[in-house]
Amino acid sequence: MIEFDFQATNDYGPLLVMGSANVEASDYLGLSLIDGYLEFSFNLGMQRKHFAVRSAIRINDGEVHHILVSRRRRIGIVLIDHKWLTSGVAEEG
Repeated sequence: MIEFDFQATNDYGPLLVMGSANVEASDYLGLSLIDGYLEFSFNLGMQRKHFAVRSAIRINDGEVHHILVSRRRRIGIVLIDHKWLTSGVAEEG
């Protein structure tokens, strides 16, 4: 679980990248701003497709947002401001 407060006005940008430079071939975890949405992506090492969970709302409005992202096995969760929840399940791998 990663939890933090964040304020943004940009539409795009990396926030956190952990893992190998070759994200298609190894374990990694990433947080990025994509079109103003927070995108949480991860690979458990064997997936062939890109997997990401996007926030339910844009967070690039200049306001401070409370962010919580979590991964439990193949399930990814993004929670914004304790009320906007998005989740997804990665393929097996």
